[in-house]
Amino acid sequence: MIDSLSPEGTKRRGLFNPQAIAKLLVRIEKSSQPSARDNMALVLVYSSHIFHDLFVEGKMTPRTLPLVKTYVNLIPAKARYN
Repeated sequence: MIDSLSPEGTKRRGLFNPQAIAKLLVRIEKSSQPSARDNMALVLVYSSHIFHDLFVEGKMTPRTLPLVKTYVNLIPAKARYN
């Protein structure tokens, strides 16, 4: 998480101002009880970085799904039970 929020990590992604994120982290570290606003900002930045890493940079590759055999019964239900 720290690497994601570092100035280099923030700059590499280009989503947020690295100086603003650094100030936010300092404010949270110094505070004994971070504000809800700071907490929401931290969650927003971190989740945006995760989304960017997974879907924009393509670090997440989908796995192929196993083949599923299906059976479709075309006989009407009434005819099946008579």
